[in-house]
Amino acid sequence: MITGDGAGGCLEGAPFDRVLSTVAVPQVPYAWVAQTRPGGLVLTPWSSAYKAAGLLSLTVGPDGTASGGLVNTSISFMALRAQRIPRPTVADVVRDSDTPDVTDTDLHASDICNDDAPFAIGLAVPGCHRKYEPPTDADGHWSVWFLDADTRPHGGGAWAVGAGADTGVMSSPEEIAGAAGASRNCVRSPGGEFVDGVCLAGWEQQSVWGFDGGLGGFFAQLWRNTSRAQAPQLSFGGVGWPWPGCIALDIVEATRVEPVVVVAALGIADPDPRLRPAAEITAAAGAVGAQVRATPTAGPGEWSAAGYLRGELEALAWLLGKSDVCPGLRGAWRGGPPTAEQVVAERHMVTGQLYRPGSDASTSGVDAALWWALGWGGQSL
Repeated sequence: MITGDGAGGCLEGAPFDRVLSTVAVPQVPYAWVAQTRPGGLVLTPWSSAYKAAGLLSLTVGPDGTASGGLVNTSISFMALRAQRIPRPTVADVVRDSDTPDVTDTDLHASDICNDDAPFAIGLAVPGCHRKYEPPTDADGHWSVWFLDADTRPHGGGAWAVGAGADTGVMSSPEEIAGAAGASRNCVRSPGGEFVDGVCLAGWEQQSVWGFDGGLGGFFAQLWRNTSRAQAPQLSFGGVGWPWPGCIALDIVEATRVEPVVVVAALGIADPDPRLRPAAEITAAAGAVGAQVRATPTAGPGEWSAAGYLRGELEALAWLLGKSDVCPGLRGAWRGGPPTAEQVVAERHMVTGQLYRPGSDASTSGVDAALWWALGWGGQSL
């Protein structure tokens, strides 16, 4: 084991085939690139103050440069200590004596908070982050603050606030609105503290979901489009909802809408999901089935290796179209192999199940098998 500043890599062992980081970086340390052989990979979580974007994969070229893109947009890691960006509070940035330079915009606040825009905003305004404030008045108006500690000489920060369900009011910096308008069609994925609109037919009006840093969990508030009520018809979230799948599962169960539709409505669908070939899944099912037969069953209340394997086998059978039960919701399946999009949605349902009290080993097995089938795990189960 070598101890030291990870940003500097380990020159003594270079060059490496792979450099794998388990800490998020707004800027990839060049030492990682320099110490990787041409054709090798640098794999690291990437983030900005505005958005934890996901897992970045860079291929190193013969000229000492590296290029690539995000290969997973659903993960979030603690930032490298030397690159942690200050996140001031509203009180740190906005003073009672400040007079905002208010301008009109056709962007709703949710356009800037949903995850179409944050990737671009995080690059255009590197020090900017956002703070969602839930409704505090009888009209159910919510606010989003955009805070940047580095742009005003007196130590405050350029800021903007969007308030209310039907209006958007912006102050500087203009880069926020510009980046949002230019990136509405980017892939959305949750990460960091944010609030986003819900694009679910019949429930779009006022409906929002996001991450509450104070509670350390995700939340959702949904209004029916025909509703005039101040309070939402559906409300979920809190400490027990640490992953987006927890919210997605709640919405599916409450609305009876297909998981693939709800996952798309929240913007957490994989933009280009791929499944392993059927022959590979069939081989895995045979191997897991043999392990199930050879593994003893645990006693009541014990975590069971056999249960875990049965969960894997259940998921693999569903992937091959040989099950009439969804492995996540445990409900009836229409039959036939699922599409890659349906597998992604079902994995979100399984994630939600994992964080509920009483989750058992078989649920963990289902999660592992679906993760593997989507190519996100190793080469074998």
